[in-house]
Amino acid sequence: MAKKRGTRHEQLRESTRAPFIEADQAKGRRFRIRAIRAGLSGNRNFYPDQVLREAVPLFHKVRVFVKSDAEHLAGGGKDVRNLIGRLVEPAFVEGQAPDSGEVQATFEVLESAGEIAAKIREAHERDMADIFGFSIDARGRSRTGRINGQPVRAASKISKINSVDLIVEPGAGGQVIELIEALQEEDIDMKLRARMLKLIEAKRPDLHAELDLEDEAAIEQAYREALATEAEEAAAEEAKKAAAAAGGGYSIS
Repeated sequence: MAKKRGTRHEQLRESTRAPFIEADQAKGRRFRIRAIRAGLSGNRNFYPDQVLREAVPLFHKVRVFVKSDAEHLAGGGKDVRNLIGRLVEPAFVEGQAPDSGEVQATFEVLESAGEIAAKIREAHERDMADIFGFSIDARGRSRTGRINGQPVRAASKISKINSVDLIVEPGAGGQVIELIEALQEEDIDMKLRARMLKLIEAKRPDLHAELDLEDEAAIEQAYREALATEAEEAAAEEAKKAAAAAGGGYSIS
């Protein structure tokens, strides 16, 4: 167990290299992206699934800037001339193993950022998508700990996402997943709605049974409660695993 050094409030800037997985519409201005992936980043920051899951609502309507790496690391570059869009429809996607999930969101690009969108499309078409990536600029709390005997800084809570920045040298899994066809916006909304209802039914069947499917505000509230239930279940499961491991794996103090 690592020596306890307390919890610190600090800036969390984490970036992720970004190969494309899929793109399908040359004139699209909506991209599905991975904003951040759980686990150990290239900067030796550790992001648990639970922390990212709880932070999902903070990614809604977050601004996206294009910045130099130096501007991003210094917390600068927040200029309307660098503003290229925003994130909407954030969601946590479970991974195949503990602490391997990710936060995905839809990146809505401003029409005036056409050159940036063109670069993203071209990078995909030419298999060059690893030349840039997305990085979060956030505030949160962290603790020191060890993984496999190596010191790490583990995020214990993300309290605010200042921006998500498009930069050159990323390090925690952020990437463009697909380019969304503009004419499919209604279909995308329906798919997101279906995922919300599925989670509500699975985690809060009591709420699902009483839902008015015409009341969008009620669906959103039930979804938030279902997310909270999911987070509580995940925390309980992690506690059981930690108790069973009794000193194995990694420790955060």
